[in-house]
Amino acid sequence: MKKRLIFSLVAMSLIPILASCNIGKDGNVSNINSITDNTSTNSEEGNYNIKDIDVYRKNNVVDKKINIRFYTENPNVPYIGIKEYFKEFYNTEFNVTKEDNFYNFKKNNETYIKIDTKNEIIEIKGLDDLSRHPNFISITSKTFLKLDSVKKNNSQFKIIDLNNYDILTYGSNNNAYVPITLLGNMCGGMQGYNVAYNGKSLYVMDFYGQLEEEVRNEEYYSNYYEILLKKNDRFEDLAKYNYNQLCFTFDNLRGYTSQLVFKDHNLQTIGLNAILETYYPDIKKMLLSTNKEDYEKGLLLLFVGLFDGGHTGMISKNPPDLKYYEEFKKDPRFKELVEKAMSAEAGKMALKNNIYNAKQNAFNNDYASYKFAYFYNEEYKTAFIQFDRFVVDARRWDEYYKGNKDKLSELENPGFQYDTYAFVRKSLYDAKAAGAENVIFDFTSNGGGDIDAVMGVLGLINGAKASQYASDIVAKTRIISNYSVDINLDGKFDEEDIKEAKSFNFKIAGLTTKVAFSSGNYLPSLMKSKGFKMLGEKSGGGTCGVSRESTADGFLYLRSGFFNLTDEFGNNLDDGVDVDYSLVSKNGEGYYDLSKLYDAKLISEYLKKI
Repeated sequence: MKKRLIFSLVAMSLIPILASCNIGKDGNVSNINSITDNTSTNSEEGNYNIKDIDVYRKNNVVDKKINIRFYTENPNVPYIGIKEYFKEFYNTEFNVTKEDNFYNFKKNNETYIKIDTKNEIIEIKGLDDLSRHPNFISITSKTFLKLDSVKKNNSQFKIIDLNNYDILTYGSNNNAYVPITLLGNMCGGMQGYNVAYNGKSLYVMDFYGQLEEEVRNEEYYSNYYEILLKKNDRFEDLAKYNYNQLCFTFDNLRGYTSQLVFKDHNLQTIGLNAILETYYPDIKKMLLSTNKEDYEKGLLLLFVGLFDGGHTGMISKNPPDLKYYEEFKKDPRFKELVEKAMSAEAGKMALKNNIYNAKQNAFNNDYASYKFAYFYNEEYKTAFIQFDRFVVDARRWDEYYKGNKDKLSELENPGFQYDTYAFVRKSLYDAKAAGAENVIFDFTSNGGGDIDAVMGVLGLINGAKASQYASDIVAKTRIISNYSVDINLDGKFDEEDIKEAKSFNFKIAGLTTKVAFSSGNYLPSLMKSKGFKMLGEKSGGGTCGVSRESTADGFLYLRSGFFNLTDEFGNNLDDGVDVDYSLVSKNGEGYYDLSKLYDAKLISEYLKKI
């Protein structure tokens, strides 16, 4: 039960003192802001200390210090006011009101956070909008895409009972205080923009370079390991909260995937804690341990079990000691779990190596080695366009559209900067100039990436139009986003782009394998719905947006997020996309035969028949 300190305003002579301080758990006086509300009382919930915490930003230097609260019940868990969090890290001011027991932090009618700090209830709506910084380059820059319309069915709010996770919140007259990493993972992870805490300092993480003012992975870990990994034990309250935060996040904010190493896939039904208690109680015990080594083992095992093909896993230059895996494989409690995960990953790596060798045999070393490559087979008039990821260089596009036309050659050059739309566009013009009849989009080693690049490439072959279909599992809504694509790069979105797209008069098909994952799975689905054929073998699935987050004590990880890509009918695509023409087989011993995968003659003969 939380202790609540209520300061009466009856004794008028005490107002200046009691409106500006709070007595912490150890008797120290901590500064707070003067506040008022409709009840004519100036109230603060809970005893706390305030500490000035360093905030690291670009170049791994301290940008400033901010006040963070540490409450008596969880003296090592950092708390921040929701108002301060969004003002400091998102340059966003909320309209804050008090409704019944709820503190309402409203951005607009469709975007808000409400917290009942007495009953520990949180209500959220519009998480995707909450996570967007107004200065993100994806918002402020001009690119080859124009969003024409967004259609949603009725977006719903989500109510979460924090009592189920033993997570405490605290209120004042015009603010509510929550653990800073809980707020960061809930509101920031889907944009790759988050705030991590390493036990000493805060680090504003910008995983996708949206602002280019924040700390990147390697910079963060250079400090992080100096702090956390040199400790021999963990604070009990932080260990407990860390476990609860993981359960909260994976239970409520994770998208649906059909691929999971854990025995039970029903995270959204029974929850992470129930899965661990039922099948892996020793992993839960490790995660709650105050012994650092036991905790590191538990964290590794947790993400082994949560492996879902590539969207969930730890992010680290030096993750918790990998030598533990050999120990796990000998332990009957974890042997099956670890071997299942390692087998899945080993199979994918073996397939990647076989794909590389097959490309060398079919094309040349450059095509096999480069992430972006073009190869034209004159005999069968077939162009192969390989891109192993989807990337948009938003800043260079912005410069191009502002008049720096030299940027186009940089965007098109895969040796300079990987920009998928620019490279594929140039390759289509090269194929057109060569007199190609067939164009093959080679997704065989594509691991996914930026959805804007997917929309751009689809627009190139679909009359300068593209649509994205998604499901928001938090809002329980389907979302259809319709785009126009600037094919001729004149800054306009008009009939000339449609005419230009139609000039790519090829028979176009996609080439996939199980390595094709995420966006490398999604574009084949969209292409197939438009009548383009898929060749090779069924793609590898992966349909969730990726959220980049941190544990309460600072380990970075990525997770399948609440934004799920679907087909046009709302069907989940995590099982992969079937092919129309199989070019991959296995022999009796389970080895892949890829000898037909890049056979230009075989492919061209198939395309002639359709």
